[in-house]
Amino acid sequence: MSTTNPRAERRTDTRLIAQHTTLGVDAEGYVHHLDRDASVVHRIDPETGTRERRSDLAGWVAARDHVAMGNAVDVYVHEYIGAEVGWTERDPTNRDVFGGAF
Repeated sequence: MSTTNPRAERRTDTRLIAQHTTLGVDAEGYVHHLDRDASVVHRIDPETGTRERRSDLAGWVAARDHVAMGNAVDVYVHEYIGAEVGWTERDPTNRDVFGGAF
């Protein structure tokens, strides 16, 4: 019996980063959770587990002429939440780790 996976050779899913990731906790105590495939950030109340806000990054980028889609998470993290609300805990994004866009 072979221990190799014959399907692995035909595999097209090469995602190296998680589809879902936590961006951190803002100064108001809300958790920001990124769904990469949907290009959405959810702001969640950790005490109740309810979603307080849903930020559609594609729509959010369209409203700002200086932001490209590949930079949307970076701008959301640093300019939108970082500058306006502030972070108490911040989890690194792949841009922080790899220097690339999400």
